[in-house]
Amino acid sequence: MLVSIIIPVFNDVGGLRVTLTSIMQFISNRNDIEIIVCNDGGGEHISKIAASFGVREVRLEKNKGSYAARNKGIDASKGEILAFLDADQQITENWLDAGVASLNDADYAGGQIKIVTGYNPSDWELVDEITAFPVKSSLEKMHFAPTANLFIRKALLDKTGNFNEILRSGGDTDFGIRVFNNGFKQIYVPDAITLHPARNKAEQIKKLRRIAIGYAELALLIQNKNRLIFVFGSFGRLIQVFIEFFWRLLRYLVFDCWKNDKITLKFIYINKLRKLIYFWNVMLCAIKIIIEYR
Repeated sequence: MLVSIIIPVFNDVGGLRVTLTSIMQFISNRNDIEIIVCNDGGGEHISKIAASFGVREVRLEKNKGSYAARNKGIDASKGEILAFLDADQQITENWLDAGVASLNDADYAGGQIKIVTGYNPSDWELVDEITAFPVKSSLEKMHFAPTANLFIRKALLDKTGNFNEILRSGGDTDFGIRVFNNGFKQIYVPDAITLHPARNKAEQIKKLRRIAIGYAELALLIQNKNRLIFVFGSFGRLIQVFIEFFWRLLRYLVFDCWKNDKITLKFIYINKLRKLIYFWNVMLCAIKIIIEYR
């Protein structure tokens, strides 16, 4: 059974090299896989990396987003099973076998994504290590797994369709919900492990903005939720996070400061600040959509 490993990439030459190196380390000698690099407008820099590793490349001349790139890879794939990775990850030795085996009992499987910090990580990187990629929870509560580590049976696409190319973010959620609504079985695979580098402060803020925009676009352009209610709801969540932040800070100063637990205080500050950034951008994007699509 052929497995197509699909890796979208824009301009992350270093990340692509890391991912392909890890694949070559563990599974390059197998004849049941094909590796497809989906060059999302990255030009010759990405093409040279793909060629140096001897893997297939599909190419978009202009950057259209990771979901358009994945769809290009899907259209070119020959495998009965599709495995999706991001171009900044490392696979582990048992990743492929665990992911493929899980599809004996399911149609859609999300693997575990472990965050790896470097030497002397920042506070933001430590928070990322704790909070990033809650795959099991996402599957149980929202019926999706990140495409950073996802296995599917290709045949399910006949019913669900491919990824929605309108979305620059949030396409993982949209696709997973369509899979669930069509009655396909979804599972979490803790043994299909990939390693993802921890994001620093700037990278996390950039991601928060991106996923906030994706969430608003998914809700308003795809799911057609009431736009005014959505804006007021986002504003309400923003106010709620403000209140939670000041309450947690007050509680720490009044009841917990004697513990001198600076780590907890930093975690509270960073975690609440990330939520504020997220909901602020959700609200701004929703207002922009209302103006543009009135």
